[in-house]
Amino acid sequence: MNTYSADAKICQQMTKKYGTSYYIATYFFAKELRQATWVLYAFVRYPDEIVDTEEKDPSKAKEKLNAWKQDWLRAYNGDLDVHPILRANAVLWKEKNIPFEYSEIFLSAMFADTEKNRYRTYAELEEYMMGSATVVGYMMSHLIGYTGDALPHARSLAEAFQMTNFLRDVVEDLERGRIYLPQEDMETYGITEDMLRTTTPNEKVLALLEFEIQRTQKLYAHGLAGIPMLTKGGRRAVRMAYGLYKGIFEKISKDPSRIFRGRTRVPLSQKLRIITTHLF
Repeated sequence: MNTYSADAKICQQMTKKYGTSYYIATYFFAKELRQATWVLYAFVRYPDEIVDTEEKDPSKAKEKLNAWKQDWLRAYNGDLDVHPILRANAVLWKEKNIPFEYSEIFLSAMFADTEKNRYRTYAELEEYMMGSATVVGYMMSHLIGYTGDALPHARSLAEAFQMTNFLRDVVEDLERGRIYLPQEDMETYGITEDMLRTTTPNEKVLALLEFEIQRTQKLYAHGLAGIPMLTKGGRRAVRMAYGLYKGIFEKISKDPSRIFRGRTRVPLSQKLRIITTHLF
């Protein structure tokens, strides 16, 4: 096994551990693209784990992120004495001509998570999502290949996935001291932070969630329209990812109050049905 293959194996293990639905979707890529997707997933997941692990000590998180950022620069410039994830990504990014600035935008969002835990407007939240989700969609578009004006659709799909996570994880994020629902939306519906600390949401909370659900639904529709612009070898897996995330989103859409009773998951039997539906 060559160095890249061995490093990619480590990335695969990380993808399988942390991105179960995403991992399933990757098996509908051709082998080379599947491996590349694991490598890229690990690149974005590892810093996210740093932030979550050190959530109670932002200074330590920043220190680790700074070290990771410097090691990434070293790896990109040819230094092999770095973490296997960075080593594999240095090869991948150059091979696929992924703009280096995408990594800078992404890492800026990770640093933002150590400094900021509230977002005043949706436009402000979009700035954060540009680094935490949208730019990852752009990276994947470069891996897969695309034609025409595909990137705006990639942005919508990435935001739809991210908003699905934000809705699903309202309680979990609040326990970490974070709220990703825009503050102006909460004020519009008369929501205080304490109202989100509940197992029985009132009508105001449900109205706010319905507003965010409708916004996210439009993002899914616009994102879906861009999938045909991807090269043929990548469309199927992206459709799978769309279907799996949409499965979580639809559960929340049908019963928004469920997010206060535990993490929303799609059981394996339903995942298999979703995969079959989006297979062709």
